[in-house]
Order: sequence, then structure tokens, then C-alpha cells
Amino acid sequence: AEKGGVGGEGGAQVCRHQSGLPVVAVKHVRWPHMLGDLDRRPRLGRERIGLEAAEMALRLGMHDLASGAFDAAAGYAASRGLYARSAAIEERRLDLLPELGDPLEIGDAYAALAWAGHELGRFEDGLERAEEGLHQVGATLPSAQVHLVSWGSVIRYRLGDWDGALAALDGLRELLDE
Repeated sequence: AEKGGVGGEGGAQVCRHQSGLPVVAVKHVRWPHMLGDLDRRPRLGRERIGLEAAEMALRLGMHDLASGAFDAAAGYAASRGLYARSAAIEERRLDLLPELGDPLEIGDAYAALAWAGHELGRFEDGLERAEEGLHQVGATLPSAQVHLVSWGSVIRYRLGDWDGALAALDGLRELLDE
């Protein structure tokens, strides 16, 4: 296989599949909050690796993969409660919207920003992101819809929109067949 890319601990590399298409392999980019203290690698290095993988995927025209890599990179900051930092990385996913084909990436990008808006106390911004995401993915992907409706409900509650929060919660229960 033809290889090239970023080496070192973790890192990313591009290989060519037997079909001739480029494949980006990201090594050791795990969800930082799942590793606890057992992992001795610097977690900030994972953010760097995720960002490098995203840039590499962009150069290859693989926008859905780039979106997922940006999300992985934002995981470090989110796991540390650095939501302004994670939101700045997640915002880069929205720049890719015209090129994204995977509704999961679209819905997740908006949901991650709704979550960050909630945690930063920017409730109106978070609610706007949740609603934009629902508009974009609609009912095409129930998993993304659940994520977006959940954040919309929580944020409406924080804003004192009790009726809206309860209506969103009822909608969520319907989605979950409860």
C-alpha cells in the first residue's frame, strides 16, 4: 500500500485501497473522556492528531471524514469542560455543510454546538443550532433527531419555556416509542 502522512505517537496516514481510492487511517484518536487516567499519552496531542486528520481528509476531498475528525479533535476540550474551545472546532464542521453527504455528520455537528451553547450559557445560540439541525436532517435520521430534540428540550427548560420543553420531551418520547 502507498503510505504517507503524519507519524509519531498516534498520527494519521493515507493509504491507497486496492480500488486506488485514498483511505485516511487515524491511529489512537479515541474519545478522551472514555480513557480515564489509564492513558499516559498527552490528551492535547489527540486534539492535534484529530485536526491533522481533518486537514488531510479535506485535502483529499473527503468531507464527511473531515467532519468526524473535527468532532474527535473537539472531544479533548469537551472532556475537560473547555466548551468554548470545543465549539470553535465544532464550528469548522458547519463550514463543511454544503459538502457533507452523511446526515449523521450534519445532525451531530449541530447537536454538538447545541450542547456547547448550553454549557456556555448561550442558550439562544444552542437552541438555534438544535433547531437548524432538525431542519437540516428532519426525520431522515432518528439518532440525530433524538440528539437534537434532547438538547432542544433541555435548552427550552433553561430558558424558562416550560411548555416548549414539555412539548419537545413528548416528541422525544414518541421518537423513543415510550
